[in-house]
Amino acid sequence: MALPDTVWNTIATKDTRLLEYELSELFVSGDPDPAVNTLYRPEGLSWDLDYYFLSGTGSEEGPHRKFLNDYFSGKWPGSPARGELVVSGDGEERLVSRTASMCGIEAALYSGSSAMLEWAVRLHIMLHAFIFTLKGEALIAEGDEYAVTNMESKKGKKTPNVTGSFSRQVFQALEKLRAVKGSRRAFDDNSDIKVMKTGDRGMLAIGRYYEGDKLIAVFNFSETEKTADFGKEFGAFRDLMTRERIKKESVAVPSGGFVWMADDFREEITE
Repeated sequence: MALPDTVWNTIATKDTRLLEYELSELFVSGDPDPAVNTLYRPEGLSWDLDYYFLSGTGSEEGPHRKFLNDYFSGKWPGSPARGELVVSGDGEERLVSRTASMCGIEAALYSGSSAMLEWAVRLHIMLHAFIFTLKGEALIAEGDEYAVTNMESKKGKKTPNVTGSFSRQVFQALEKLRAVKGSRRAFDDNSDIKVMKTGDRGMLAIGRYYEGDKLIAVFNFSETEKTADFGKEFGAFRDLMTRERIKKESVAVPSGGFVWMADDFREEITE
């Protein structure tokens, strides 16, 4: 599984089916060596996807590759992404970009739209929450902790002034993700992990359980706010980022957002 390719494919299509399928296969395999999880490939994205699976969803490899390159290079109408296409030594087009530019932060800054920037920053944070949720190490690309864009990178900026509102927001959010992950038994690499059904192609849910600590992570890849219903199987939950109580029957997740929630009876583990 080429994780970055599959994750960005999900962002462009707003369809979690391929990602859900590949994660399910990965979790069932019980690989004893947890992977390094990242959103970035130094050589660029070449869309190494399961096209046999995608054919079942109505996508053909050639047109789908072109769509993804057009979407993330900003050529696709309405796309907020501002990645760069480069031609490799073998003549293959690859998509090279900073996460912030792929998420739409660069386009939002250029347009001056505060609403667009808010959404893009939320998406940037959600994608990092996703790689933190998986078993193994979350490898954050240089500059991503400050949401450095392609434009800033070309100016030689790797660690911009974090007093800026959105860069500081991203930095603080990623620091909190690290802290929360380190405080919960459910994030142990020996935990049980599985994909949970949401009934919505725009959403993905992952459950983790270890030594009595139960956690559910919900990600919204769609363009609208979504609500997930986990029924009566689970008890009360608390949002681990905001500490707010959550009703299990109506877990609201904004567009491009996520929720990390755990059983309310267990507070953070400090040992």
